[in-house]
Amino acid sequence: MTYFAFIHRSESGAFGVSFPDLPGCVALGDSFKDATNEARIALRLHLAGLHEDGEAIPSPRSFEELERDPAFLEDRTDAVALVQIAPQLRTGQVKRVNITLDEGVLEAIDWQARRLGLTRSAFIARSATEAVSD
Repeated sequence: MTYFAFIHRSESGAFGVSFPDLPGCVALGDSFKDATNEARIALRLHLAGLHEDGEAIPSPRSFEELERDPAFLEDRTDAVALVQIAPQLRTGQVKRVNITLDEGVLEAIDWQARRLGLTRSAFIARSATEAVSD
């Protein structure tokens, strides 16, 4: 899931990031790259906070939908860039989970994991990360 984000440059040369679909989700960085990296983290934390609070997570709007929003058009005037940003998925913390799978699916996972030289967990994590990154 990716969201459009505005990148703005301050008078000091630092960069700020805001998300039209997620008011209050902002990030800062000394460089463009730092700002986009911080935006990935801010996006993950913002979405997690909404989830924990039981609030609905807004679906990202398409560019065409955003162009019909007067607030978007106004914010766009002083932005240096409009980019799509996906949340940072990896936190560095590993959590053990228990899942239930069909035996045939598990055999296919194990076969493919062996073929790729991965553990079952690594294969499932890689596959899931690819699936949720779209």
